Amino acid sequence: VMQSAKEARDVDDMRKYNCRFLFTYGTLRISKGYKFLGEHNKCTLIEAKATTRGTKIDLRSFPGATFDSKSDSLIEGDLIMLPEDSAKLWDRLDAYEGVSLKNDTNGLYRRILVDVMIPESDFTITAWAYQYNRM
Repeated sequence: VMQSAKEARDVDDMRKYNCRFLFTYGTLRISKGYKFLGEHNKCTLIEAKATTRGTKIDLRSFPGATFDSKSDSLIEGDLIMLPEDSAKLWDRLDAYEGVSLKNDTNGLYRRILVDVMIPESDFTITAWAYQYNRM
């Protein structure tokens, strides 16, 4: 059964609303000691090594990334699942990453949905990721 454009948007909106996964590739990585997330006890429910397609950018003090599902390059990182009641944590993460309240071109990063692969299981999942916004 084909979905109408409105139904497809509604499904996409629900997917965005319900997405609790975060792909990290820089200062939020597990190996970096959760520079930000570490302040929160029991903030993660799942942690796994993961990759996504795109380009990692060396910004000296911290990394950036641009994501492209058609890229041949892979960005290595971690997949983290946050608890259901993490709206305030998402707000703090957005502030930490310099996301504009309007999630537009004014912020240092934009939080976008990307497809993330878990290499050990050949499993792919949609997760939020912070894309560098100053290119």
